[in-house]
Amino acid sequence: MGVVFVELTIYNTLGRLIQRYSGHPDNYVGWYGFSIAQGVYYAMVNARAYNGEQLKAVEKVMVVRQ
Repeated sequence: MGVVFVELTIYNTLGRLIQRYSGHPDNYVGWYGFSIAQGVYYAMVNARAYNGEQLKAVEKVMVVRQ
């Protein structure tokens, strides 16, 4: 199953928007977290597959510095 559209939104724990992307997944360059503080963030993903199926996920992302 391939994805034709994705919307990714990343928030901090206070609900402040950190990054947003919407478009074809091949055009997304990624999020590395270099410009933000260490801590927990929330990623919300809405996607649409080739067959029209809607996919949704909410995940915690932890940024850790070495």
